[in-house]
Amino acid sequence: MFTGIIERTGTITQIERKGEGAVFEIATDWPPSSYQIGESIAVNGICLTVVHFEADGEGSRFRIDASPETVQRTTMPDWEVGRRVNLERPLSLSHLLGGHLVTGHIDGCGRVVRIEEEEGPMPGRIVTLEIPRELARYMIFKGSVAVDGVSLTVHACDASTLALNLVPHTLEVTTFGTCRVGDRMNIEVDIIGKYVEKFLHWLTPEDLERLRQDRSD
Repeated sequence: MFTGIIERTGTITQIERKGEGAVFEIATDWPPSSYQIGESIAVNGICLTVVHFEADGEGSRFRIDASPETVQRTTMPDWEVGRRVNLERPLSLSHLLGGHLVTGHIDGCGRVVRIEEEEGPMPGRIVTLEIPRELARYMIFKGSVAVDGVSLTVHACDASTLALNLVPHTLEVTTFGTCRVGDRMNIEVDIIGKYVEKFLHWLTPEDLERLRQDRSD
């Protein structure tokens, strides 16, 4: 489980394609003591398993395996050596939940269609993505969404687009600072909305009537 608060960015240093799967090596300034073999790490919002790590100067490199299903569902086919990625280690019970509950299980991808710079005392940027209709139904104004692993607030949404208002700090510490029109991004919708939808799907007319009666009482 993650929170969508990015700790570092890393750089992809090696890619080994294995059939429809892949192994990625990523360099970062984290010391080697930051990892354990088999633990999870979110890379651009994707929950992946550390299979190897080693020291690299004052930082480190680590490797992650990606299954064919993970590659197919995410933006991994677009990844190249030299690409920067957002990194977050898993949440512990002693951490503050600064973003929202993020599982690292990507629901689909969106594509950047517009970038608007905001001027003024606090300059920022509004990034608009085109998203699949099956994801758009989970978006609500001022709701939460994870995009490339970053916990963000929905600025605006409709049946096919999602707009995000990014403050200078987010642009500085994540890969949003260098995103361009045409870039694809990983999207994980708010898991609470998915549970509510599932619950409502299985309700019978009798269940709904009982809920109405309980509410009136």
